[in-house]
Amino acid sequence: MVKGENLELRSLRWATLVLVFLSLGVFLMQRFVVRVFNLAFEICIFHFSAFLSLAMYLWKKRSLNNLGKS
Repeated sequence: MVKGENLELRSLRWATLVLVFLSLGVFLMQRFVVRVFNLAFEICIFHFSAFLSLAMYLWKKRSLNNLGKS
């Protein structure tokens, strides 16, 4: 693994963690504390971006692992 690729994967991992925790926090707040956002807005802004970031991280990690094996 090249150092630049490792740095990119690490930064993508941190971005994914931040988005997942933000999504989880908004989900719990909306259900148990107070409803601030419309459901469609909540899904499109928070949950979809967290899912997309997670998918990109896993795809990048898999492609780097396959590249390292060849």
